[in-house]
Amino acid sequence: MRQWYVRRDVLPGGRETLVGETSTLDETVRLILRDTRLLSGQPVESS
Repeated sequence: MRQWYVRRDVLPGGRETLVGETSTLDETVRLILRDTRLLSGQPVESS
């Protein structure tokens, strides 16, 4: 895996959120729930 891994290699033009390596499980879950609006009942608009 080390051969193809590139740090902070995001897709061009994509909408991505980087999860920091120091992010706890709880912080990561909250980030995902917030960004996807899974708890709000609001649909996520695609770009």
